[in-house]
Parts: sequence; structure tokens; C-alpha cells
Amino acid sequence: MAEQTHHEWHRDESTGQFVHHVSVWVNAPVATCFRYWSQFEEFPKIMRHIKRVEKSGKDSWHWEAMIAGQHAEWNAVMPEFRSEEIITWRSVSGLKNSGSVTFAPAANGARITVDIMYDPPYGFIGDLVAQSRFADQFQKELVEDLHNFKEAVESGKTERFRPAA
Repeated sequence: MAEQTHHEWHRDESTGQFVHHVSVWVNAPVATCFRYWSQFEEFPKIMRHIKRVEKSGKDSWHWEAMIAGQHAEWNAVMPEFRSEEIITWRSVSGLKNSGSVTFAPAANGARITVDIMYDPPYGFIGDLVAQSRFADQFQKELVEDLHNFKEAVESGKTERFRPAA
């Protein structure tokens, strides 16, 4: 069986952005994983930190989240959306972030890899807070959300993973 999870984060010294990388093996075909992932409005059911996702245009979405205990909102466009391969995004307003999700066949299943880059809000103060605790907490939440996604896809039950508020 493939390695279950790989995750890490660091600060890119050239851009100042925080970079998070999480990869998980899912016991399901790539097509199934992609189909679940591309239903963004369903994310709040399986990802604890995502509170609301709403389509706001042809290739744009409005996102609301609680990240490391802080409310965040942003609007994002998806410049690349190749079925069963890759989804990329970049924010156009709100919390500055971008990233990609790739889908690859792997040992009787699929490897899902999420890469997220973001600038902490509040400038220099935000950088200090992110370095001291925010980035670790965000990484923990991201890993948890990806594991919830894995369980939802493998079980076919996306409703049960959202904890009661």
C-alpha cells in the first residue's frame, strides 16, 4: 500500500508567503476523488475549517472559513480545471492565497496532493503570529480536513464529518 499521508509547511523566503503541502492516499479511483473534490459547496460538510462556499461567477467562488480560530473570507478564480488531473485557484480579493490540488493514480487508489500558499493578514504582525502559531494550527487543520475527505470518499458518506457547532 502507498504511504498514507505526507505533510509539511515552510515560509518561502523569496515571496514571504507561507506554503503548506499535504498529500494523502485514498482507496478510490481518481475519477471518484475528483468528482467529490470538485463539489466545492459540499466542503463544509467534510472540512471543519470551511464554513461556506458559494459560486459567484462562471469560474469564481466566494469562500468563508475559520482558520486557526480566525474568520477569513476571499473570492477566488480557478484558472486551471482539468478533469481528473488538477484544480488551481488564486484569490482576487480578501485573504490572499493560491494553490493547487492534483489527482494521480497510485497503488489501488489515488494520491491527492494539496499545495496552498498564503500571505497572513495584518502585515508584519500577521507574519509574527503566523510564524509563532498560526501556520502550525493551519497545517493541523488542513491535514485533518484531508483525512476527513479521504474517509468521506472511501465511505461514500459526506454528511457525517461536519461536527455540530
